[in-house]
Amino acid sequence: TAAAPVAKLLDINGKLVCGDAWGAIRIFELSSSQGSSEESNNNNTISRRQCAFLQFGGGSSSIACMEQVVGKHVLLAVSIEPAVERDSNSRMVYPLATSFRVPSPRGVYIVDTM
Repeated sequence: TAAAPVAKLLDINGKLVCGDAWGAIRIFELSSSQGSSEESNNNNTISRRQCAFLQFGGGSSSIACMEQVVGKHVLLAVSIEPAVERDSNSRMVYPLATSFRVPSPRGVYIVDTM
C-alpha cells in the first residue's frame, strides 16, 4: 500500500502522532526493549504498534499543523489545507482509515485521540 510523505510529527504522552500529505493521521504506541548486552554498547530496540488511523477529506486535504490540547481528555487540534496534486496518483483514500468528511479543505478540527 502506498503512503504519503509525513508532513508533521507530534509526541502525545509517549505516543507518536504522524500527519501526512494526504490528510491521514496515524498514532503509534512505542515500546523499547533491551537486547543482549554481550558487547559494551546498548542494543535497545524500539517497536511501534499503530493504535489509531484516520483521514480528513478523502485525500483532498493535507495536515498543515497538529497540537495537543491539554484538558480533561487528550485532544488533538488539527489544521488542514488543500493537498498539492503532483499527478493523478498524488492523492489517495486509505480504505482502512476512519474517514472524517470535512466541509472545506481548509480548517481546524479537534479530535479525541482516545
